[in-house]
Formats: sequence, structure tokens, C-alpha cells
Amino acid sequence: YSFADEVGGSGIATCNGTVVNGAAIDTATLGNQGFTVTAADNAGNPASVTVNYDVVDVTDPTASILTPTDGATYAQGASVAAAYSCADEVGGSGVASCLGTVADGAAIDTATLGVHAFAVVVTDNAGNSATTTVSYTVVDATNPTATITTPADGATYAVGTGVVVDYACNDE
Repeated sequence: YSFADEVGGSGIATCNGTVVNGAAIDTATLGNQGFTVTAADNAGNPASVTVNYDVVDVTDPTASILTPTDGATYAQGASVAAAYSCADEVGGSGVASCLGTVADGAAIDTATLGVHAFAVVVTDNAGNSATTTVSYTVVDATNPTATITTPADGATYAVGTGVVVDYACNDE
């Protein structure tokens, strides 16, 4: 910054800014900031100039997914509650929304076998957004069943009797 007195003036006595000339202005704090330079000439005439500038949040917020765990395997029908959180950087604009595939604390899908994706989308008040995604697998963990109707357990048969076997197997 600089100030100058008019041609033939008394000359500059002081010229000071809210930050020393050549130093960096404040860009660590979000919002509208001001920078002022004041001057006085040798005749005691003052002058002041202020400029305003905006410091904006350009950092994406973050989402952390605790459950489901990435790569986890869950039994079909298991009760598994989603657990996640969202944050913006310290001094940031703040979290505007934090939305998961289901609400935090709600049950995730374990009814359908196979690989599933679970995502959380976070947006901050400055409009920056990020998505975190994990995958998990739902497996059939139930043993099949077998029932034998004939021969009956503990039955007695005469030698040479024709006994027809009757059994069934089931898987859910």
C-alpha cells in the first residue's frame, strides 16, 4: 500500500495499515474482512482508505462411516444399524446436511443377498460437498435342514422287508 501527498504538499508524516506493508492479510477466518490504511501529512491532514474482502470456505466437508464397515459380511436378516457422522473443517462454514443411504441409527439392508453399497453425502453451508461410500456383503448364514420320515428313528423291520426311504431337505 502507499499514500502520496499532492505535488507541493507538506509531505507524508505517517502511513500505517492494519497489517504491516508487505505482510499477508487475514485469510484464516471465514467471512467479510477489512483492511485499512491511514495516513497523515506533515500539516496534520488525515486520510483513510478501507477495502473489504471475503474469505470463503472452499474445503470439502467429511463423512465418516462406522457401520457398515467397508468390506464387512453380514448374515441375511441380521439387525445392523447404520452409524455415521459428518464434519466441516475447524472454522469452516458448518455442515448443512449429512444424508446416508438410511438415517443414522436406522437398519441397513440385510434382507437381500449380495454386495451392497452404503453412501453418506455431506454438504457444508458454503455448498462444498463430498460423498463417502463403503460396500458390504449379505450372505446366507442359515444351515439347511434335513428331515427323515422313513425309516423312522428306532423302527424295527423284518429281514427282507421293502422299506421305501422318504426324506426332504430345505434351505429357508
